[in-house]
Amino acid sequence: MVRELAYRLYRDKLPEHPLTLADWVLAEKDLVATMEAEGVEG
Repeated sequence: MVRELAYRLYRDKLPEHPLTLADWVLAEKDLVATMEAEGVEG
C-alpha cells in the first residue's frame, strides 16, 4: 500500500530520480493519517 501511494505521490519525480528514504517516510505517514481518518485499522 505504501509503495502504491508513494508512486502516485511522486510520479512526477520518477523514473528520473529514485525515491529517497524521506519520500518513503512521508508516503507512509500520509497513508497512516488517511487510514486513521477513514477509521481503518490494521
